[in-house]
Amino acid sequence: MDIVIKGNTEPQFSRVAKRFTKIIQRFSGGASLCVYHKGQKVVDLWGDSGQQTWHENSMGLCFSTTKGVVSTLLHKVIDQGFADYDDKIAHHWPEFACHGKAELTIRQLLNHQTGLISMGSLPDDVPLWDWSGILGYLAQSSPNPAFVGQPAYHVVTYGWLVGELILRISGKSVSQLLQQISTELALDGLYIGVPETEMSRVVPILMTEQELRRIQRLALPVGRIAKKALSILGVDVNEIQSSIPKSLLVPEIVNDPRLIAGTMPSFNGVSTARSLAKLYSVLANQGIYQGSPWLSHETVSGFSSVQDKHRDKIVKIKMHWRYGYHQLFSLRHAVAKGFGHFGFGGSGAWAEPDRKLSMGLVVNSQVGSVMGQLLLSINTSSFSVC
Repeated sequence: MDIVIKGNTEPQFSRVAKRFTKIIQRFSGGASLCVYHKGQKVVDLWGDSGQQTWHENSMGLCFSTTKGVVSTLLHKVIDQGFADYDDKIAHHWPEFACHGKAELTIRQLLNHQTGLISMGSLPDDVPLWDWSGILGYLAQSSPNPAFVGQPAYHVVTYGWLVGELILRISGKSVSQLLQQISTELALDGLYIGVPETEMSRVVPILMTEQELRRIQRLALPVGRIAKKALSILGVDVNEIQSSIPKSLLVPEIVNDPRLIAGTMPSFNGVSTARSLAKLYSVLANQGIYQGSPWLSHETVSGFSSVQDKHRDKIVKIKMHWRYGYHQLFSLRHAVAKGFGHFGFGGSGAWAEPDRKLSMGLVVNSQVGSVMGQLLLSINTSSFSVC
């Protein structure tokens, strides 16, 4: 297998580059990796296992890494004084108040505590890229009372709910606000809804036959005995299956141009690793960008404060949610104040304020679990030099 890795690495981060190369060797696709330290780019790599599909300006679908990006957008709006974390969602979005949702707050939404996780009854004629259709459905939906006030990962609903709040509060769509922020921070490629002019930069997602079958099985009915066995472990199969629209379980959807061009802020962000790392670098440096505050210290310091230490009702581990981000998962090093968001397949981004570190990783081969197995090794390598 011909491994082609290009880019630059500062000497003290050479072990990160070596680990990145080994990871590429293990899988069929490619990736890009970027690390910032104290506001400076110290690792900027890209490559693949011989397909020559990854280039310096390549972008990839980041799946749930998008949730951290859209959370940052909402924080920017709130930091400007247009809303407060304890505002009722319905204060900004009156149609949301029906069916037991009138008292739900922005803080609860950011910490996955609204109980609004089900997409099981979404009409078949409402495609994922139909913003008004999806939001109309969510506005009329009812929360699961067992999950209100408890951490229960909003697998796909999160981005639409946060995105509509951004629109109602700021008057700007997610895509519009993201492009404004990309200009402010000089990001080289970060989109929730890729314009036609940038489509050629998007590297397609690769999946093996085994990976395709695994996704397809998520849509199949689960037998009574299997359900009972999983329930003993605290896993509610019906709840998990209902949280994902059936149309999202069609494997080829991930490369559908309509999904890439649409606005689905839980899972269709497309980015370079460079842009993710730079965005999180601002958060790792207490909101400071080029010597000036981009977010207030008060706002950013809250991201290191765990809002709930209970086990998440959906993913069944302690995510330690903190305003739209989760804890970091590292093999050896303590990262109590670190935060970020990982995505299905291995992509992810995070900030670690104590070390002033940030990282972005984008992959196009499904190489890890939803918790980002691929990221664990890179986290450990990065933290060991700081």
